Amino acid sequence: MKQTELAQRLYESEPDSEQAAALVRDLLDEARYPARLALNNYLAASESPAVEKGMNVLSDLREFSLAPLAESRAMADVGAEVWVLRAMAEGLLEFRRESTSVFKDLLEYRRAMPAPPAIASSELPPGARVCDAAFLLLQRMMGFGTSTSTFFEKPSDQRDTLIRELQSSPSFRAFFESQT
Repeated sequence: MKQTELAQRLYESEPDSEQAAALVRDLLDEARYPARLALNNYLAASESPAVEKGMNVLSDLREFSLAPLAESRAMADVGAEVWVLRAMAEGLLEFRRESTSVFKDLLEYRRAMPAPPAIASSELPPGARVCDAAFLLLQRMMGFGTSTSTFFEKPSDQRDTLIRELQSSPSFRAFFESQT
């Protein structure tokens, strides 16, 4: 099935249904196809021009190449294997930078979180705010790690204080200053 057909079926499906989840998986699998093709046909080749072409294609695919690169077998060519590891590291760091900047902006939203879809698992208690979720996700992504249960044991004004302390911390500012 083509991406347009998958997208149309996804649009017509119920948002929280198993069918929608399966269609999303199919769309992701379809989106990863070019990366798998470049890996198998070019990067695994023994000729230098083909390997370079594979590297260029995979670089252009950015985050769509991450899962296929991670799932790939070790390369016979050590140079290609090192390139794969470097490309994965750069892709993951870029994804981390982009996603943390989204969460950074959400630290200001004090409204309640919408209910999660039925098929999603959530650690967030009812009444959690957008800024609470952004704080916890940023903590994880930046490697600070705050216990979800300990965080939600605190009243909202104390959670607001923790959020402000994070935003004013030198490590938080340095993390986002290095991205600009």
